[in-house]
Amino acid sequence: MPGWRNGIRTTLKMSRPKGSVGSSPTPGTSRSPPPYDGGFCGAIAFSPIGYNKSMVITLQEGDSLCIRRGVHALREGGVIAFPTETTYGIGCDPRNNNAVRRIFRLKGRDPVKTLLLVASSFKQAESVAIIEGPARELAKKYWPGPLTLVLPVRKDANLARGAFVAGTVAIRVSSSPIVQRLTHAFGFPIVATSANRTGEQNNRSSAAVRELFGERVDVILDGGTLPLRSVSTLARVDDDGNISVLRKGAIRLPSRIHS
Repeated sequence: MPGWRNGIRTTLKMSRPKGSVGSSPTPGTSRSPPPYDGGFCGAIAFSPIGYNKSMVITLQEGDSLCIRRGVHALREGGVIAFPTETTYGIGCDPRNNNAVRRIFRLKGRDPVKTLLLVASSFKQAESVAIIEGPARELAKKYWPGPLTLVLPVRKDANLARGAFVAGTVAIRVSSSPIVQRLTHAFGFPIVATSANRTGEQNNRSSAAVRELFGERVDVILDGGTLPLRSVSTLARVDDDGNISVLRKGAIRLPSRIHS
């Protein structure tokens, strides 16, 4: 049985199964996300939602099993960790109040602040946010990529408190193949906040995430060690196209965009 025996990790290597995640379109997405393009993805699964404790699965030819584990955890109300285009993040279903509260507790985050979301496509982002006018032009220019926009939230999105604030939601279409496959398979945007304690350094490996959170995170998707990158830029755009940068990051924005 693959897993941890007497403190030693054992690994099961598998080829990509037929009917893999992402092979058929999911409602709310316009196209299939790109395949995973880097190394391996190991899923470290813990016990709170029924997995064998600390099992590691390594896929040589794809990441379908890893994605299915992550999606299952999300649907069960779990909290997962995963690599993004910037750093490792932790996330959950943004409609699940208990899961969102767990993330606030894990990070020690101020409850008046909101969590960021990621989506697999422009269409999926529109399922929770109203993207119009200059904001739409800005999104089209930089998505997918590390630009998070603060946008009006759709009332019918049914987001939990903490996944939106003051009628707005912060969201981006991620350029990470793993995140795109995960959100595509889940069929809805997910929370994606840095996998660290608030105010502490970002974590760039699954080992660092596991050392920090241990079994308080239900599943860790292991995408290896990430290169050092800036966080996503966080910005807001008014109706006249004026851009306010709320957090500097990977993308340098002009002061105004013309629609």
